Amino acid sequence: MIRKALSIFLLLIISKLFSLDSLTINRYLQPDTLSNSIKFYGYYQEKSSDSLDLNYKEREKRVDLFSDDKLKKTGIIYRGFTIDNDGSFKLNSGLNLKLEGEIYRNLSIRAAINDDELALSSKGETESVSSIDNIFMEVEHPNFLLRLGDNQFGTENRGSFGNFKRELSGGFLSGKYSKQKGSLFYALTKSKVSTLEFEGIDGVQGPYRLSDKEGNIESSIIVPGSETIFINGEKLSKGRDKDYTIDYDFGEIFFTPFRVIKSGDKIVVDYEIDDDNYKKNIYMGDLNLKKNGFFIKSYYYSENDDYKNPIGFDMSDEYKTILQNGGDDPDSSYIKSAKFMGENLGTYNDTIINGNRYYIYAGENQGSYNVNFSKFKNGFYDREISVDGKVKYIYNPNGGKYMHYTKIPLPSKLDYNHYHFGYRNRRLTVSGEFAFSRFQRNSLSNIRDKNFTGMGNSQFVEYRPPPIEINSKSYGEIKLNFKRNSYNRSFFTPSRFSDSNFSKEYGVDLKDSTEFSEYKSNMFYNYKSFVRVKNSFFYTEINDSTKSKLLSSSLNGETPLIHNYNLQLKQRETENGENRFKRENYDGDLTYKIGNIFINPGYKREIIKRENKNINNRDKANNLISLYYDDNSGSNLSGVDYSYETNKIDSGKGYKDLNFINSFKLYSKKIWNSSLRSNFIWNRRDIHYAVSDSNNTVVDLIRNNLNYNFDNRYILNFDYEVNSTQESSSIKVYYETEPGEGEYSLVNGEYISDENGNWNYYIKSQGKAIPLTSVRATLNYDIDFEELEENVNILYWLSRFDTYGSISIEEKSSTEDKSDLILLNLNKFQNDSTIYGSIEIENNIIFNKEYRKLYFDFGFYYNNRVLRQYINEREKQKIRRYEPSVIFSNRSYHTKLTYGFETDKFYYLDSNIFSKDIVKHYYKFNISLYPSYSTTISSLFKYGYDKDLNREQKVQYYEISPEISYSFSGKGIVRLGVTYFRAIGKDNYSPSLAEGYSKGENYRVNLNGNYNINEYFSFNLGYNGRMLSRDKEFIHELNAKLKLEF
Repeated sequence: MIRKALSIFLLLIISKLFSLDSLTINRYLQPDTLSNSIKFYGYYQEKSSDSLDLNYKEREKRVDLFSDDKLKKTGIIYRGFTIDNDGSFKLNSGLNLKLEGEIYRNLSIRAAINDDELALSSKGETESVSSIDNIFMEVEHPNFLLRLGDNQFGTENRGSFGNFKRELSGGFLSGKYSKQKGSLFYALTKSKVSTLEFEGIDGVQGPYRLSDKEGNIESSIIVPGSETIFINGEKLSKGRDKDYTIDYDFGEIFFTPFRVIKSGDKIVVDYEIDDDNYKKNIYMGDLNLKKNGFFIKSYYYSENDDYKNPIGFDMSDEYKTILQNGGDDPDSSYIKSAKFMGENLGTYNDTIINGNRYYIYAGENQGSYNVNFSKFKNGFYDREISVDGKVKYIYNPNGGKYMHYTKIPLPSKLDYNHYHFGYRNRRLTVSGEFAFSRFQRNSLSNIRDKNFTGMGNSQFVEYRPPPIEINSKSYGEIKLNFKRNSYNRSFFTPSRFSDSNFSKEYGVDLKDSTEFSEYKSNMFYNYKSFVRVKNSFFYTEINDSTKSKLLSSSLNGETPLIHNYNLQLKQRETENGENRFKRENYDGDLTYKIGNIFINPGYKREIIKRENKNINNRDKANNLISLYYDDNSGSNLSGVDYSYETNKIDSGKGYKDLNFINSFKLYSKKIWNSSLRSNFIWNRRDIHYAVSDSNNTVVDLIRNNLNYNFDNRYILNFDYEVNSTQESSSIKVYYETEPGEGEYSLVNGEYISDENGNWNYYIKSQGKAIPLTSVRATLNYDIDFEELEENVNILYWLSRFDTYGSISIEEKSSTEDKSDLILLNLNKFQNDSTIYGSIEIENNIIFNKEYRKLYFDFGFYYNNRVLRQYINEREKQKIRRYEPSVIFSNRSYHTKLTYGFETDKFYYLDSNIFSKDIVKHYYKFNISLYPSYSTTISSLFKYGYDKDLNREQKVQYYEISPEISYSFSGKGIVRLGVTYFRAIGKDNYSPSLAEGYSKGENYRVNLNGNYNINEYFSFNLGYNGRMLSRDKEFIHELNAKLKLEF
């Protein structure tokens, strides 16, 4: 309905621009053709000599959307259905459309829609805009802007409390008249904003895990691209060649060697997670007025959970009553979850303790109840995960973190009003802000606060006097400003408004503040580029008990002798009740430039004093120097940085050395020539402790990439990386899914990969994290030797060899001898300290390929892998595979004869129950016949003989896979493929034998056809079916699709 309304609204705007009196809209379930134009009907008065003759005639105006050269358009639309093996029928639809250009004078459009799972209703329209995966449409005119779809929405330049940005899907309309602007916005989202703050660990680059307030990781799905990461107030960039990478599935952040993590670094992550309970409706109205230097900016923002249509459960009358009486405490709204299953059909038994009923774990199919448990502040159960990945809850009379209830999620609501007003001219700026918020943690609660209790206000004054002139000579400019911010504890805003580094900079924590006031004043003086001076004073007061003031002075600029210089002094005093301490910072650096060479010495010092307690005072000094070369072309940037840092601590008996830190950084980014380029960085951090109870730490972070490409015949890419991480032991927790919706199947006690399985797993961390060093080296190559024309020596035959493949080495280890890892000493790889190690080689050598009629291919694969990360799956595996082939090809047929030999040794390191020592022999014959231009007949004949020497199991198998394809003179193609696989062996043999097939006969059928009806329309029909000997039913799926492409 939203999409439909917005579409009509867009057309109404266009009709208004053309001064049309009426608009005709026709809608079809499935049009036969795609119209290139939109028709508008207006009325005009026909000229007449009689002034009383009002003879109006109908007039047609046509706006041609698709034939104008100014409009670029591409797209695909398809409609189809799927029938599963259980007989269920599902309509599906998809589209991929792009439009860009001018559709009329001063009216332009940009649109992109992409969705492979577009739902349909019986009336032929999409259900809602939220059902489309990715949609974006923008119609722009000098007087208005309409934006619909997935985009970043928000405000800027709105003072201290009025700015926010969110990645949302919705509709945005703005208009302007002269200097007056207004806008409306609506969005529907499932995500909610979350913030995580933590300190870095010296030299540990990751993983740093994102979790909710209760520490849950597996239950939180991070919205891709929603994160914003700060370190000490600096915003970071994502990418392997930038600051960090992130694994959204597991919520893990890894910092690259370009960003070394140090102890004391404050890391702040703002991100969004999917809310599994409610969708959120977001509304916003904005008004911006300007005249004669005066301005008024205001907006209203509302974000509320749609409790009438929750996700994953039904909002019954019972649930509403509980929420209405529950208040804002999440532990107050719950229902009982124990369900009686019958004797020996459940997992828990009930018992009465002190007059209350509790449930005791008995084991699967050993109890009478199944129970759902939730986290509570004060519970009576502890959660345990066994080494085999099973979860159980154990009654604890002394208290735990879980209870035998199901919590009802609280629907929340935020209302926010913001007003920003002031006056601005060339010399003076005066502005003020008032903001009011009302946050209801439980919008259904009868005791919720209905008033706007959150309040914030701000005042700002800036004066820019005329430049200083003496005898008509300029001596620079001065700028003065003052700002005050104040808010209370109940104040909530749509997104972050405070500095991410505030608590570290001022030494105070805002989390528990009830009242906050901040005063800032700055004085700036600039004299050309030679001198830039900034003096600042900050004063902060929190809860009438915590006070902090900060004095800051900086001097920087450029001179003919010194390329640039920078001097900075900070002094901060914080008083919190009886506690009072000072922090002083002294920073300075100079940069000398000699040609393209830059020399940058510097000094930093930080002193922390606790005046009333002469303990834990600190004195940190850092001497540093940088030397680098920059040719200003972007093709050559190389340098070296070195710093020496000392840390002293006073424990009451005077200062003593705590540690010494040597930091070294070497980097080079260079384009050598048209074929060769490289990017290298090496960060080394050496920490020596003066105290006997601490261990010295050496951290090496290396990243090197070398790329060589000569004439697309000799291609080499080498990537090498050393990183420092920390990981804790984990458990793979497997859980059963609906049939066909999992990624694994349980066969003879083993979980094997299966796209139609009914098992999945998640990772649960166990124990304390330990520091690790990881190294990864990868070489990809593709070498096509230029063949010699004359057979004069052995080089003629050698030139007929081509090769391609990859070599990959990866190791994560807790070893203290890190040099063996860094130098890729393979003799020391995969030892007792290895957490994960893999050596993988894949190579193909081709002889006489250019001759085409008869050539040879030799394939080799090797993988040696050790995995100790998962407690319940510590394993080691070594695979070798050899595949020599002979290929003969001409215009009538193509054949390939292959012999394969493979060894696969696999065992769990803690048990020999599933250990395997497998030897495989197989023969494959591929043949493709071309009886006509439009027909291809191909088939695979395969015979294999597998043995598990450890279990003394033998399996033979046969596979025949014929396929025929027929093309309709460029109009379409039909392919039919059938696979027959028969395995002969004893029952319950290892699923690693016979390519994972069980004993007996197995069948697969694939039918796929595509037909181009005309230039724009095509039809696709697909059928997939399988019947495996281990399955109890025949699994099949039918797909049909009608596609429009233009």
